[in-house]
Formats: sequence, structure tokens, C-alpha cells
Amino acid sequence: MKILGTVVTSTVLIDVLAISLPRVTLNPMAFFGIGFALLGIGIWLCRVIMRRLDSRSTLETAADLALRNTTRRRGRSMATIGVLASGVFMVVAVDSFRKTGDIDATRKDSGTGGFALIGESASPIYEDLNSQKGREAYALDDKIMEGVRVVQMRVRDGDDASCLNLNRALQPKLLGVRADDFHWTFKFSGGARKGSPWVRLERSEENEPLSIVPAIVDGNTLQWAMKKKVGESLQYADERGQPMEVKIVDSLQGSMLQGLVLISEARFIEKFPNSAGTRFFLIDCPPTKVAAVREHLVEQLGDRGLELVPTAQRLAEFNAVENTYLSIFQVLGGLGMLLGSAGLGIVVARNVLERRREFGLLEAIGYTPAQLRSLVFAEHRWLIVAALGIGAASALIAVLPGIIQKGAGFPWTSLLGLFAGMAVLSVFWVWLATRLSLRGSLLGALRNE
Repeated sequence: MKILGTVVTSTVLIDVLAISLPRVTLNPMAFFGIGFALLGIGIWLCRVIMRRLDSRSTLETAADLALRNTTRRRGRSMATIGVLASGVFMVVAVDSFRKTGDIDATRKDSGTGGFALIGESASPIYEDLNSQKGREAYALDDKIMEGVRVVQMRVRDGDDASCLNLNRALQPKLLGVRADDFHWTFKFSGGARKGSPWVRLERSEENEPLSIVPAIVDGNTLQWAMKKKVGESLQYADERGQPMEVKIVDSLQGSMLQGLVLISEARFIEKFPNSAGTRFFLIDCPPTKVAAVREHLVEQLGDRGLELVPTAQRLAEFNAVENTYLSIFQVLGGLGMLLGSAGLGIVVARNVLERRREFGLLEAIGYTPAQLRSLVFAEHRWLIVAALGIGAASALIAVLPGIIQKGAGFPWTSLLGLFAGMAVLSVFWVWLATRLSLRGSLLGALRNE
């Protein structure tokens, strides 16, 4: 009954946290704090349960004996659970941020915005490539270009603010865009909006000077390269040398437009009237025609220095950089997990060596070496189950915003593989320690009694 009371009390605490989750916005830091609190609650619950088990007076089966023996050295057992659970928490939490390679470039709410190709030209292109006149100017094949839409943007060069540049970007590259070309494309940070957020580029906020230029930036660029938040501003100088304040009004989530600051084309022309022509391009075309359209455009506009790459490839390049950093942290976490699981083996070996006379008595009354090893493993399997369960459950709560935002793109496969690997590694150390500690006959230890 005492154990049941402890479980109920802990469950109530966890439920209180769970009830509070919907009231908390999808703030990664808030959820990480909740997950870390659940990690501590889980470890504390194990400690309380061990104390309750230690006070049990009836042992009816070998399983009861094995469960009771886990409490004989509570300090060692709690240290093992704490180290393993913390390692699992860190490794699972870090791996959850990994970007998968399964990118559906046709989805408008993905990081590609539904566009098939992205590229730049060395020289400006003044014609509208969607018009008949523009296609005739570059001898574009109407059959190949059928069903193809080219989004052309004006460019004002600036600092590289993508994840490929480790330096802080003060004045990133500016793009002049038309909101009509981007309606319902890309995914914005913080969830869905009423209407298309792109229209915010076309109008200023209430009671805000007209000199302030609204802008949209990729969330990763905003946070890491610019060290800014939505609502803050960047300082530029326009073509006439006058100060120009660019205010970030919204941010994209995990897009291929890293390193770019997007403002409306009308405000771009107002501030940079002599920057004629377009040098940045997004191509929307049927998936079956991507290769043909890319080859045709690069060939016909070769004198303009046009280069195009698939949008999925560009996004994967950015993700690869982020995944590399995550891999570094994961290696460190994996090393900690290795040491933690090896520590479990040391605990098992020490516990067994201290109890050789006890196992010698069991052997004398008929227990076989295989049964003794099974008994030792049964004693320590609960430490593995508790540690892995607590660490994984609290880590999943900590990264719940990522699970909700990524949906099917969440790296479940790698997480399950990682979790299975940690479980196998822990079981291996317990098995190895048991085999080495229970070699040969234990009757000799009993004779010294």
C-alpha cells in the first residue's frame, strides 16, 4: 500500500505538469524545463520505491528475491539509474533535433516552399521569364516551359548569414519579393497564421513610421547568425546613403532561404531604384520535368551566368551542417552513455563479488551456475528498465514542440535505433560482469565461512 501511495503521489505530480502543457506555448525552453523536471521526479520515484521494497518482509518467489536484492545497495543502484537516465535524456534530446533527409519538395509547407529549383545569376535578367516576350528573348522552348512558373527577385548583396558562415552577419543579403508569388508557401515559426503572413511585407504596422521596412527571415538565420528576434531591426543604408531600418515581422521555419532577408519588391525599388533586373530565382514546375527544365534554363541563360540546383539539395546542404554539430554533441553524449553503462557493469561485478558466499550457499542447495546468473541479471534488469524508461520518457516530453512541428519528419527511426542500441549495450555489460564474477564453483567461498 505504501508503494501504491508513492506511485499515486508521483502520478499526480506528473499529471499536474501534463495538464499545464496545453497552457504553455510551444516554447522549446519551457518544454525542456518540464522534461528535465520529469527526469528528476522519475529518479526520485525510484529511490522511494526502493526504500519501500526494502521494508517488505515476505518473499514468495525467486523474482521477489531478485527485486528485493536491488535495494541492498541503494546508493549504487541510484547512481546507476541517475547516470544512465541522464545520459539517455541528453542523447535522445539531442538526436531529436536531427533533420531527416526525407524531404518532399512538392509540399508548399515544407522547407522548399513547394519550389523545385533555386538559383542565382551573375548578371541581372531584365525580362519576365513567365511572359511570351521574355521567353522569346532567351529562346525558351514553350513545350519544356509549359506549366513552369519562375519567381524572380531583385538582390542587394550583403553578408552571408547562412549556417555556412560562423561569423555574425550584420547586413545580410536583401531580396525584393512580391507577396503574390509566395502566398501559402513555406512554414512559419510559431504555428499557423490567419491569412498569408507574406502580406505583412506589403504594409507597415499601425502607428509605425513609413521609413521602417518590414522583412521576413528564416528562423535559424535570425536566431544564430543575426542574434535577433522577431520585432527587432537591422540597420542598412539605402542607395542614397540614408539610414534604412529593416524590421523583422515574422520568421520561416527550417527553410532553404537561410541567410536572406526578404522585403517587398516595392520597398526594394524605393530604397534601391538603380538595382534593376533580377538575380535570384525560384522555379515551380512539375516533378517529372525538373531535370529537363533545369538543363534548358541553364543552357539558354548561360550568358547570364545562371546556376540552378534542386531545392531539396539546397535544404539538405543546410541541414547537413546542423546535423554535423548535433553529431559532435551526440558523440560526447554517447561517450557518457558508454561510461554509464560500463559503470553498471562495475556495480554488478562488485555486488556479485561481495556476495560470493551467498551464491556459494545457493549453489550448495542445488542452484546451477546458469540459474545464479539468471538471478543476478533479474536483480539488475530493473535498473536498466527504470533508467531507460525515465530518460526516454522525459526526453520525449522535453522535445514535444519538435515532435508536433516536424510531424512525419521527426527522426523516429534513428531515435528507436539509438534507444535499442543503448538497451543492448547496458544488457551486454550486465551479462559480461555476471559471467566474469560467477566463473567456476563458488563452494570454496562457502568453506571460508
